[in-house]
Amino acid sequence: MKKIVSFLRPEIVAILILVGFETYLIASSDGFYYIDEGAHFVDDYQALQHPSISIGVWQRFGSVWVFALPAQCGPVTVKVFASLLFLLVIFVTYKVAELEQLPYKEWIFVLAGFQPVLLDISFTCLAELPATLFLILAYYFYKRSDWKLSLGVASLVFTCRYEMSFLAILLFIPAWRQRRFRALPYVLVGPVLWYAFSWMWTGDPTWLEKQFVSFGSIPKFIEGTSLVHYIVHSAQIFGTLQVWLVIASLFVAAYSQRIRLIIPLLTVIWCVLFNTLASAKVVNWTPSVGDFRYLATVGPFVGLLALDGLSHLMELIHNVPFSRFVPVLLALVIVFETIPAVHPHQMNALDSAVVVLTRKAASDSADIPILSNHWASRFALINQNKKIERIQPLRKENYLKDSTAFIVWDSEIANSVFSQQELTYEYVRNDSAVKFVDSTNVRFAWVSLLVRNTSKPRLVSSRQQ
Repeated sequence: MKKIVSFLRPEIVAILILVGFETYLIASSDGFYYIDEGAHFVDDYQALQHPSISIGVWQRFGSVWVFALPAQCGPVTVKVFASLLFLLVIFVTYKVAELEQLPYKEWIFVLAGFQPVLLDISFTCLAELPATLFLILAYYFYKRSDWKLSLGVASLVFTCRYEMSFLAILLFIPAWRQRRFRALPYVLVGPVLWYAFSWMWTGDPTWLEKQFVSFGSIPKFIEGTSLVHYIVHSAQIFGTLQVWLVIASLFVAAYSQRIRLIIPLLTVIWCVLFNTLASAKVVNWTPSVGDFRYLATVGPFVGLLALDGLSHLMELIHNVPFSRFVPVLLALVIVFETIPAVHPHQMNALDSAVVVLTRKAASDSADIPILSNHWASRFALINQNKKIERIQPLRKENYLKDSTAFIVWDSEIANSVFSQQELTYEYVRNDSAVKFVDSTNVRFAWVSLLVRNTSKPRLVSSRQQ
């Protein structure tokens, strides 16, 4: 009987549910997170052969090298590896709760592990996941007074989500005040690694700086958000009860004039504030459009604040009959709210169409370049015994360079602020050397396969549109 009771401890049950749900998500997914993940996967996959890919500001140096090796074995391996990182995040958060001496620490597995957006990216190769791990690890080492590791790991956050290196600044201050001068240089490890690698590959010591400026100046491709965007959607991001428990924690802190988790709180505030300004329509500062996943990085800190709120709640109602069952009831509500909100990741219709038409072009026996700006074109040749190098960026110079080339033109990425805007579809279709091969319409989007052949005889048969 004692063994059964021990096995039913909250942390064990929560881990089993998490592992089971992660297994279901991975087994049922045949695609990627709906924004960006597919493109990140193909960059991670190519990083070992072309390391210079990793220095891009969009690719994010640290994230590429975290996932580069698993990516060689395919998307499923990446998902399994990512889920292990996620479980490590939750375990480290539990160890932090121990160091903080927070009551009811076993419930952190629910409060942090069952947050809708964090759980949604828990099996992806998105940069937010390693950033989340680096953030909570840095704070864990800080609580253990391991200053070198704390500042060093905090500096790595810059290589995944550069705005969240704010934590490194927060940890630098007490290190300085305690005269831990030998540890202070470790706060530069992440930026120096990225900078040195970019200088080595480009030969330009100012390359990374210029890339950050250029990336930040990209206009928004859709309208920006309101100034309360993340506040309004906080329950969708972190979970309804987690948000209310955080509010309870803040209320008690304001009433008692004592904040127990000041660094996690400041980090959460910074994350919300920065991403609000970055995505806000009225500020129009960066191309960010307010994706929820940007706040997932502080999910563990939100979980700790919610745990603090839970401890205050239990202290308030400890004399109420059956109050010991309140955490169980709250946990059930959280789990049953979160699981229906997280779904397996599937290839959307446009991505699938790009894959089909790219493979059609690649089936030609001649080693003809395939021009495409969509990540799914590169993905189409992975594990197909085809040279992924055949896929070249769809730019005007590449378009005019070769006498023959296939063109995979999609209505979303081919001519956009994120790829190029000089070469238009009208220009291509009016080129007498271009012949139509095939196309697919997908709701409000479409993909066309064309071939440009300035030599004779033509290498492929074509049919007119």
